[in-house]
Amino acid sequence: MFERRQFLALTGAGALAGMFPSMLRAQAALPTGYPANYQEVVEASRSEPNLLMYGGVAPAQMTRLFDGFKKLYPWLSVDYLEGDNYGVIERYLNEVGTGSPTASLIFAAAPDAWLNLIARNEVLDYGSPETAAYADHASSPHPGLYTGGGDPVVFMWNSLVVPENLRPTRFEDMVEVVRSHPEIFNGKLTSYGAHLTGFGYSVHYTLAKHHGDKIWDWYSVVGPQTRYERSMGTMIEKTLSGEYALAYLAANQSARVAVQDPSVADILGISYTLDGCPISVRGLGITKSGKSPNAARLMLDYLLSRDGQIAYASAGKLPARMDIRQEELDGADIRSSFVEQVGEANVLPIGYDPEMPKQYETFVAKWKAANGIA
Repeated sequence: MFERRQFLALTGAGALAGMFPSMLRAQAALPTGYPANYQEVVEASRSEPNLLMYGGVAPAQMTRLFDGFKKLYPWLSVDYLEGDNYGVIERYLNEVGTGSPTASLIFAAAPDAWLNLIARNEVLDYGSPETAAYADHASSPHPGLYTGGGDPVVFMWNSLVVPENLRPTRFEDMVEVVRSHPEIFNGKLTSYGAHLTGFGYSVHYTLAKHHGDKIWDWYSVVGPQTRYERSMGTMIEKTLSGEYALAYLAANQSARVAVQDPSVADILGISYTLDGCPISVRGLGITKSGKSPNAARLMLDYLLSRDGQIAYASAGKLPARMDIRQEELDGADIRSSFVEQVGEANVLPIGYDPEMPKQYETFVAKWKAANGIA
C-alpha cells in the first residue's frame, strides 16, 4: 500500500519564479568542490516537473533530509511515495509498462530488484560529484547505482518480560536461551519470514551463508517458537504489548526511532547481532523513464553529501559515508562505530549477489523445513 506525501512545496513557486527569477537563482550556490558545469544541471532542473521519488523509508524519517534539500533548491517540489522496498521498484516497472508517469529517483533496499532494473536498462548512468567519498562504489553493479545508507539487523526485546541475563547479543546465544527457557520464549518470538518478504529472504539467506550448516539446527529450535511478520511496525507494537518477548533479525532503524520516545525506551531493549549481522544496503539510483532527471541528480547528490548523510542519519539510520563523526549525529552510530561493536568479520552486507534470486525456491524450501513451516 502506498501513501503519497508531497514535500518541499513552495506555494506559488511558479509565480515567484516569473516575478523574481534573480532572487530565486541567487539561492542556488554550487556545493563546494562541484564542477562549474554542474550549474547546467541546476538550471535544467527549473523547467522540470515535480521530482517524483519512491522509497522504502517512512516519510517522517526523511523530513530533515528534505528540509535541507529545500534550502538549497527552493524552487523544486518533491513528491515522495513510500512503500515496501521491493514494492516501489515493482511499481516503477508496472508504470513503465503502461506508460504512466513514474519515479525519477528510487531509494530502496532491494538488491535483487535493483539487479532486475539494471538488466532492463532502467538505471541512468550517472557519475555523482560525491563518488570519491564512497570507496565501496567501485563494487556497485552499475555506475549509476549508489549506496545511500545501511540498516543492520538487531535483537529487540521487552525488558519487562525478558530478564537481563537472558537478553541475547548473538544468534547462538538466543538459541540457547530459547531452548532453556520455554516459559518465556515459547510462541513469543518474532522475525521477518524468508517466505513472506524480499527483505526477510535476503536477511536469512545472508545469515545462512555466514554460519553454514549449523544455522539449520538453530532454526529448528527457534523457528517453531516464532510468529513471522511482514512489518517492523507490527513487531514493535506486539513486543511493546508483551505479545512477543523477543524479535530477531529486526530492522534497526525502526527500532532506534521507536526508542527515541522515553516511554518506549523504558520497555524495549536493542542489540546488534554480534556473531553475524546482516546489513541491508539501501540503493539509490536515477531512473531512465522519469521526467525529472536533473532534479533527481540534485537530490541524489545531496543525499550522498556530508550534509545530506547527516540529515538522513538523524532519524536513527546508519550513514553510508565514512567521514561522518558521531558527535554530528548526537552520538548515534556511524559505520566505524558499528564495525567496532560487531567486528569486521561479522559485518554481512546484503549486497548485489546474482545468485541470491536464483537460489530463492531452493533456499526457502530448506528454510521452511528447518523452521517447521508446512
